[in-house]
Amino acid sequence: MLNSNNVIAIITMLIALVLIGGAINSAFIVYGVKGGFHVMSPGSYMMPNKPGYHVEKHSPKSAHRSSTHHHHHHPTSTAASQQVGTAAPQQQINISNGSVIRGTINSLIFTPGARWIATGNWIMNIDDGRLKDFATNMTWFNNNGNTSHTHEFRNLRSFSGEPIVVQQHGNNIIINGLMDVGTNHRIVWKNVPTMIKILGEKTIEVAVADNATNHHFAGQPVYGVVTSITPCSGVPGPNMQTFTSCTGSRS
Repeated sequence: MLNSNNVIAIITMLIALVLIGGAINSAFIVYGVKGGFHVMSPGSYMMPNKPGYHVEKHSPKSAHRSSTHHHHHHPTSTAASQQVGTAAPQQQINISNGSVIRGTINSLIFTPGARWIATGNWIMNIDDGRLKDFATNMTWFNNNGNTSHTHEFRNLRSFSGEPIVVQQHGNNIIINGLMDVGTNHRIVWKNVPTMIKILGEKTIEVAVADNATNHHFAGQPVYGVVTSITPCSGVPGPNMQTFTSCTGSRS
């Protein structure tokens, strides 16, 4: 039989076990991480392996550092993603000194019998505010892909025969004059009234007089884009500086 002393001893032992168990439980640090919980203890105690739990032995200071490490964000990856697709700024057209402007022809003309798709290149040279040259080479394909022919724009000049003084309005250039139009590398139409627009230093539009070209272009302009603008000058600059020639080479 148990006497009163034995009962008191048993109760005291149970209370001690409860207190020790609470101390063990409080010694574990549990914090959320992606994919579950991370359980850490500052002593040598180990938790049973369970799904979603990981047990490590760390001091409280190292536990704090580990928690900080898991929640740390890396701004370099964001900065790198912001740089994707960033293009270098393009030169601006400088008509007072000179510019060689190049681009491509990407156009479509609708006719009653077919749609005609153009591909090609163009170049414009401006020196000291005056147009030196404009030339375009294009190949036109019908949408069926069974026939093609070429067109060339040459010899753009003023109506009076004087050099064309280029007028720039903001980022836009509009030139009116006469031009020769070729087909399959042979000049067919001469002195064709023409309007050329370079808009926003990004696109080009070439419109030739419909009557003067036997309605061949169906009264529709030819379109393209600007791909490069290069400063040019025939006069060397200071400090041994030289520039691209404004005469350039045709497309």
